[in-house]
Amino acid sequence: MLEKPAVAAAQVEPSPAAPAISTARAFWHAVPAELLNPKTALFFLAFMPQFVHAERGHVLAQFLILGLVFAVMSLGWSTMLVFAMRPLARLVSRMSWLQRWKGKLIGVIFVSLGVRVALQRQ
Repeated sequence: MLEKPAVAAAQVEPSPAAPAISTARAFWHAVPAELLNPKTALFFLAFMPQFVHAERGHVLAQFLILGLVFAVMSLGWSTMLVFAMRPLARLVSRMSWLQRWKGKLIGVIFVSLGVRVALQRQ
């Protein structure tokens, strides 16, 4: 049986706490990160052109309208997720056993998904 070496209390330094940040500030930090995200641009370049046709009018206007529709739908979806997850987060935070097993459960989920993808045939 292996024993863990004793670590003196003076050697263990607590990790510094992350500074508190308001939700508005977090939002405004996320906006440029998402706008400059190359995956977002690639998505729009790959997905949107199939819905834009020159014979139906000004191409730029079509792109802008489709972008606005996408933004409104994304805002609605994100808002719905926020309102749905808040009560769920409160419930989960009260489950102490889940807090202890959270990392292990997430690990099992990721490993299971990896095994499924590895064994998948095309």
